[in-house]
Amino acid sequence: MSTEVRRVDDDPDLLVVTDGASRGNPGPSAAAFLIFDASGKEVYHEGKTLGPATNNRAEYQAILSGLREAQRRGGKRIQVFTDSELAVRQLNGDYKVKDPEILALFNSVQEAARVFESASFVHVPREHPWVARADALANRALDEEERQSR
Repeated sequence: MSTEVRRVDDDPDLLVVTDGASRGNPGPSAAAFLIFDASGKEVYHEGKTLGPATNNRAEYQAILSGLREAQRRGGKRIQVFTDSELAVRQLNGDYKVKDPEILALFNSVQEAARVFESASFVHVPREHPWVARADALANRALDEEERQSR
């Protein structure tokens, strides 16, 4: 599988790849994201635990964290790639958000996205190497927290 991701914007300056993980639904959860420059070079990555949460909440937290870091890095035109089809369809207006907890996160993501000249949300398969790497970062954060709590 190619590491190339279908780009929606012809000229993004940052690509953000996200994944959320929850061990149980709800259960211990984590969010992770990778940031790539326009050439596809990874410039930053982060994985962090969130406490107990659903998988959908973890996915939204990952997107929100990635947007905030892209803003700190001076991104103007960004694309967010995630394996969460639900989040992408909600953020693109195809699905309504019914869950009040997710609605609050949805609104935070929309607000964070407004600071950019353009921001798009794209669904990619979980098998994509970049998403698999974000998944590994989220799970590594969960593993580390579990080790520390023993």
